[in-house]
Amino acid sequence: MKFSITNQETAQKWIEIFKIIKNLNTYTTIYGKEDSLFIQIMDDSHICLMNIDIKKDWFASYELSSGIEEVLSFHSNIIVKILNLYINNCVMIFESTDEKFEISFQYEDKTEKNFQIPLINIDNELLESQNIEGSLEFEIDTKVFDKYISEMLMFGDSMEFICYKDNLYMKSSGEEGNYSLKIPYSTINEMIVEEDLKLKTSVTLKYLHFLTKSNGVFKTIKLKIQENYPFQLMIDEPMFLISYYVAPKFTDDDDDNMNDYSEFDNSDDEELKNIVM
Repeated sequence: MKFSITNQETAQKWIEIFKIIKNLNTYTTIYGKEDSLFIQIMDDSHICLMNIDIKKDWFASYELSSGIEEVLSFHSNIIVKILNLYINNCVMIFESTDEKFEISFQYEDKTEKNFQIPLINIDNELLESQNIEGSLEFEIDTKVFDKYISEMLMFGDSMEFICYKDNLYMKSSGEEGNYSLKIPYSTINEMIVEEDLKLKTSVTLKYLHFLTKSNGVFKTIKLKIQENYPFQLMIDEPMFLISYYVAPKFTDDDDDNMNDYSEFDNSDDEELKNIVM
């Protein structure tokens, strides 16, 4: 397998992918296919699953040495260290051999930096993942959504997400206090929502933050949410797709609170933050 990246914007996205991966798993496995490169990562606690599907034309060049699928695994942290050495206007070339993953940085002044990562044997099976048909689907600016997630993290490690009466609510709580955010439907772009939808679900915030803090290179993010299903977050660009699933979080109090929306019936009178994006 051999592929290269010459475009600066493409390079920054490639680097950001591995920063996300490093937060999820110690190891990375790349599947080189005839027309695309595929990466699937599950975190050690099996809460989060990420699929990355990149068409071969996204790269400056892409070829398989054997002409059939090639699989290579390596440590995630070492490739992040190498990619952190990238500077603009550098050509990155990646090539696998029987035992090594070779990375070359070629600069305009003809300087070259060459690295080798040892390949490792991992018994991986690709997991099937579905495209969730959400009761609620919407697109939001990644930087805006990351700001909300970062604020929520100041008060707790999980977030309750509520859809009720033409508003979205995000709530986080902990020993230091509570934070509630109200987002009217009118501030969200490209929203699809079931009529008269009432929905409550919870999710662990850090897994959302692993993805949203890539907002410097990925500008928009799509969410698909359905009760009792994983959150599905998508970064969907030409020839490039990240599908990111985070399992819902359940607590002992969920059965009692799931159908209680009374606190939101008079939400305009409550001290909720009303953010207009």
